[in-house]
Amino acid sequence: MKEESSKKINDYSISLGARIGQRVKDFRRHYGLTQEGLAEKLEVHPSYVGQLERGERQASLQTLEKLALAFRLSPFEFFHEEEELDKEGLKKRCLTLLDKCTSSQIRAFCELLTTFVYKRK
Repeated sequence: MKEESSKKINDYSISLGARIGQRVKDFRRHYGLTQEGLAEKLEVHPSYVGQLERGERQASLQTLEKLALAFRLSPFEFFHEEEELDKEGLKKRCLTLLDKCTSSQIRAFCELLTTFVYKRK
């Protein structure tokens, strides 16, 4: 995987393991920890932290919980990725979501969107 240092990953084609690894790396750097320092907090070998960051190993639920605690975050905060999408990116995301909806869900969404666009003035 190409390095994306301190950059938000919004490409959903990237594996979950790689995305988690990038989060670990970003938070570790943010808190000024070395891989060895983080490994000590997690009670794992430093090479394991490197493998997590590169997406080569998958973290267990127990390790994910330890990671959130090490960074003083709730599990939600650890997994939450801020997305900074432009208008075209937002449209693409909406279309991806709409593809997963039933006809009645799409109809309801269209009604809601119509109300939002034309009645908010």
